[in-house]
Amino acid sequence: MPTGPSPLSPLRISLIYLTVSVLWVLFSDWVMVLLMPEATGETLTLAQTLKGWFFIAGSAVLIGYLIRQLVRDLSQVQSELRLRDAVISQTHNGVIIADEDQTILYVYEAFTRITGFSANYAVGRTPRILNSGFHEGDFYRKLWSKLESEGVWQGEIVNRKADGSLFTEWITITRVADPSLDKVHYVSVLSDISEQKAGQERLRYMAYYDPLTELPNRAFSHEELRRLLKRAADSDYRLCVMFVDLDNFKVINESLGHEAGDQLLREVAVRLRRVLGGEGFIGRFAGDLFVICSWVQPVERSGVLARSVLTCFDQNFHLEPHRDMSVRASIGIALSRGNETGADEEISFLFSCADSALNEAKRRGRNTYAFYTQALTEGSTRRLELEQALKEAIDGNQLVVFYQPVFDVETGHCVGAEALVRWDHPERGMISPGTFIPLAEDTGLILPLGRWVMDEVAGQVRAWLDQGLDPGRISFNVSSQQLHNAPFVEQLKETLQTTRVPAGLLEVELTESGLMAEETIGLLKRIRSTGVDIAIDDFGTGYSSLAYLRRFPVEKLKIDRGFVEGVEDSPEARSIVEGVVAMARALGLRTQAEGVETMEQLTVLSTLGAEFYQGFLRGRPVPAETYVQQWLTTDAGSAASDGV
Repeated sequence: MPTGPSPLSPLRISLIYLTVSVLWVLFSDWVMVLLMPEATGETLTLAQTLKGWFFIAGSAVLIGYLIRQLVRDLSQVQSELRLRDAVISQTHNGVIIADEDQTILYVYEAFTRITGFSANYAVGRTPRILNSGFHEGDFYRKLWSKLESEGVWQGEIVNRKADGSLFTEWITITRVADPSLDKVHYVSVLSDISEQKAGQERLRYMAYYDPLTELPNRAFSHEELRRLLKRAADSDYRLCVMFVDLDNFKVINESLGHEAGDQLLREVAVRLRRVLGGEGFIGRFAGDLFVICSWVQPVERSGVLARSVLTCFDQNFHLEPHRDMSVRASIGIALSRGNETGADEEISFLFSCADSALNEAKRRGRNTYAFYTQALTEGSTRRLELEQALKEAIDGNQLVVFYQPVFDVETGHCVGAEALVRWDHPERGMISPGTFIPLAEDTGLILPLGRWVMDEVAGQVRAWLDQGLDPGRISFNVSSQQLHNAPFVEQLKETLQTTRVPAGLLEVELTESGLMAEETIGLLKRIRSTGVDIAIDDFGTGYSSLAYLRRFPVEKLKIDRGFVEGVEDSPEARSIVEGVVAMARALGLRTQAEGVETMEQLTVLSTLGAEFYQGFLRGRPVPAETYVQQWLTTDAGSAASDGV
């Protein structure tokens, strides 16, 4: 609106002229008589003539003045309008002015820049030229209802540009009424917020999706489960929540490298999508753990779905540039009760139940599925208690190292031992390694536990040497986590330096599956540079690769007890052991059999050429004191010279 005085209108000019004229007619004669009281005849006639001329001249001056004021005011208004037009035309917001029939009367330049429609095209048409069909009729009915009742509406609308592309606009529509003309106009101010919306979508994607697999992440899974639980309350279906966890993924990730692990996760995501076929929800919960939510009716259908998921792992995964890899999975299943409301505690409970069932599936041997039961919750509680107890055991001298003697097949002499950790709990007694070692690996406690075992073994060897005893070569196990995640070589050097134990008296046992990666070769060479020997434990049970094996600086292959069992009467077992011994001999490696329990097994092993063995046939794992009494005597006198 103009900021100066109101402009003179033609009506006002007419009224001013009329007023002045009336006043002149009414009072001009009175004024003339007042000024010329004695005038008569010709003088009076002259005065009347002068009065007329004076009226004409005054009227001309008055009309000229009024017209001049009108022109000046109109000029000021036009100047302000031009300034306003210039400002609006430079703004980034598009402006549409339409009449009460929604016919466009005027659009500003930004409208063309945003929509692609020229002013010539838009004027005379309605804003429906922008309609994209994205919104339903009810949306526009509500828009117009609010606009008519409140005089203004603002919000987001997805419209279509002249080139056919969609864009999101933020628009404010104002209803402007002119009572003097009994007319209504609509002024719309719009801005293109497509880039802003795209940025918001990118942020949302980063917050709710896993960039590696492009699956919903844990946060999204939580919210999706909430939505599904609310729907379940009005349905006869039950909601099935599955945790799908890859078996031995850590071994693959650490041995083949993180790139191979990432490739595997992406391929697993693709296969799981195929299994669901658009039915249900799938997300990546954490690491190698996936979550599946699906409606089932009856509940037995959840088992069918679980078997379908396991079946998709039957085909090997091709991991470039390595090789085909057989990967299996374990599944934990929890079912909703059907009366949930989507509360946080209900969601957490279902996830916890699925996790307990998953642990049960792994306990059963992996590559299977298990349903949640109350007993599993109790087991999870015990597991948490055991984890805390193990932390205290590592720091509280509850761990003890047992030593199982190793014998020369030909001479029968004890030539060393394998160190095996045991947990002597003050209340529960001796806890099996099969219970706490997997727990330590799952929780990361294997790192401090492994370091403690290495220091304890080296310290014990030092003590035996100080007593004048020759313990032979003592081996100890190192997990793949310890090898790859801890500065193991530096720790080993520190232990050797602190205890002053000859490196040749120690042997590191590494599992085969934790070694099959290019970067492992460098680690093994650094270990060998310390003088400590390396043995591959449980050989034949992992991901064998002769290409890697021939390059590894190892000295010994330990034949897994699974192959030793039945070697005396099973042609298959005998052939496997014979093949391992022959391969080791060809590579210049020694062989040691585990789990030898009968003389028949020992006889066959001797015939096949195995060099060393351990097992209950000659010696069980015993504490250090017992080991000294039983084996570090006359028989052990030749241990150092025989070697292992």
